[in-house]
Amino acid sequence: MKRTIAILLVLINLFAFGQEIKFTNFKPSECDKSKKPISGTSKIVKQKYNGDTLVIEVSITATCCVDFEPSISFDQDTLNLAFMETGDPCECICCYQFTYHILGLKGIDFKTKIYKKYTHNTDEVLVNPVKYYINNGDTTGYKDKYGNKQGVIYIKTENGNYIETFYKNNVPEMYILKNRDGVIIKKSPDWFEILTAI
Repeated sequence: MKRTIAILLVLINLFAFGQEIKFTNFKPSECDKSKKPISGTSKIVKQKYNGDTLVIEVSITATCCVDFEPSISFDQDTLNLAFMETGDPCECICCYQFTYHILGLKGIDFKTKIYKKYTHNTDEVLVNPVKYYINNGDTTGYKDKYGNKQGVIYIKTENGNYIETFYKNNVPEMYILKNRDGVIIKKSPDWFEILTAI
């Protein structure tokens, strides 16, 4: 009897853990400028079945001006929702809502994880050489071995002004727009307020 129960448990686990799922659609929202982004935060907003298709809506913070390459996997009892940023980023973080459409999970209990992928081949953050940012001969900021911006980074505008962006762990915490003489024109934690003052 015990052997029969053990075999049944193995078969159940093989079915659940080896679950084949199919990713059918992905819809990212536009950047939501009405919300203040907090880097690294993500949560499930809504989860429902539309027939056999699981529709999961998640709230995400990600870099502005990029496209997204989504992926999913099912590992044991966990559905992994992932995304990778592609394209040329802007110097800001934004709030987005992603909608994943998935087949093959109806009737199965599972947990969900949401994370950002850094390469196509691994979920581990790459260790990169440290890159330093220099302004007028002084080191003002750097990109650490994990690719996170730290310190102050300067951007020159077309009219000769410049923007100081203060980073902590890749999150821009403050922007200061100055003219070519160093006089402050605008100071704000909101990138879009700075853009309107350029």
